[in-house]
Amino acid sequence: MQTSTFVRASVTALALYLLAPASASADAILPKLVYRPKAGSQLIPCDRASQRLILTHSAHLDPACTYTGGVEIVRSDVVFDCRGALIDDPERNDAGGIVIRGPATAKITNVSVRNCRVRGFLNNFRVTRDGFRALQPGREYDDGFDRIELRNSRLLESRGIGAFIDAYVSGVRLRDLEVAHSGGVGIYLEAGSRDTRVLRNYIHDNGYGDVDPVNGAPLEVAGMEFRYLSTGREGLAIDGSRDNYVARNVFERNSNGAIFLYKNCGEYVTERPQQWFPRRYGADRNRIRRNTIIDEPNGIWVGSRMSQNQLFQNCSDAFYLANSLQTVHEDFAKHNIIQSNTFRNVAFAIRIEDDDTRVERNSIHSENRDHLALLVGTGYRASVLGRPVTGSVIQGNYADVPGNIAPFVWIHSLGDTVFRRNRAGLRGALFPPIVPPATNFHLFMKELWVP
Repeated sequence: MQTSTFVRASVTALALYLLAPASASADAILPKLVYRPKAGSQLIPCDRASQRLILTHSAHLDPACTYTGGVEIVRSDVVFDCRGALIDDPERNDAGGIVIRGPATAKITNVSVRNCRVRGFLNNFRVTRDGFRALQPGREYDDGFDRIELRNSRLLESRGIGAFIDAYVSGVRLRDLEVAHSGGVGIYLEAGSRDTRVLRNYIHDNGYGDVDPVNGAPLEVAGMEFRYLSTGREGLAIDGSRDNYVARNVFERNSNGAIFLYKNCGEYVTERPQQWFPRRYGADRNRIRRNTIIDEPNGIWVGSRMSQNQLFQNCSDAFYLANSLQTVHEDFAKHNIIQSNTFRNVAFAIRIEDDDTRVERNSIHSENRDHLALLVGTGYRASVLGRPVTGSVIQGNYADVPGNIAPFVWIHSLGDTVFRRNRAGLRGALFPPIVPPATNFHLFMKELWVP
């Protein structure tokens, strides 16, 4: 869903939308553009629209132009105001649309990007610290990034990720955005990032870049050609990122789901060594509150890779289960809070596969009797390591799934769990075990075949 104008959205209008059954509209919930550049801001004229713009001071664009070179912000105390101008990659070959960057040993703070439309780059928006792979444990944030924001903007048709917050970046605010039709993840919080606030965004129709339900996508393994049916990616990936706040967003129709919390296993350690770095932290202590999630296969999935086969990921983390067709690594996503979210027609609204998660006052509605409000439990960790999911607190949630008398369930085995004051329809909710649902052949593969 793409539109050409921004319309003011009052708090009342947003509240009415969150209660409505219809699909979202970006124009209905995003604020209008603000055409007031900061005092002292310099206009970047149309005759520079094809250049790669390197900004060390506040600047603004001419909304009558399309800028095709992309923008890099490399200093603190910069306000960059697109004033509604489009930053486009018409050839679809540039890596970054708007990039905030600096050396990992430099501190960049107080940067604001606003009123932009960005389309077609590999990453439409990225915040990164050059050289972060060399940062030592415990010293990653000594010269950190902080007080960086992107607001009142639209990130459309990224070939990869719509908004990428890179490793060991902290203090970013993403608010009042539309992030749509990204080939990969809509918003990606990379390993080691922290304290990102994701607020009042509309994140929809992302993750379909390699999804072909008829022909599948190509894959080469040991010189052999295969094809696979891809799961696609999620709206928001919290990958080894912690202490983030995700609130009042709308997620809709993303390929594999809305919000996934997990720790990257150190992918491609020998296959892509120039890109590899150790992932030191789990997806811990995140707060996910008052979001609306619509028409997704998965809603909020804690420890989303705990039971997944990562045979082809070339991981550096130790595995605890391996054979010729399967490699399983432990995932880490602890002490997360999921409160007061609304789910509509989500197959698995909330999935919990790691410990100490609080699930409180969520409202789950579906017209499909096979949909589940809550699924707690993990297979291989429970059976191989003898460590079922434990420490869950599940209270005050409501599920309306007509025809399903037990939408709250657990699988495999269950550790210490608090389950109280939950309701299913007009009755107090049951919490029975069920037969575990089928898992995919591989992390991103529903099926694999020889063409």
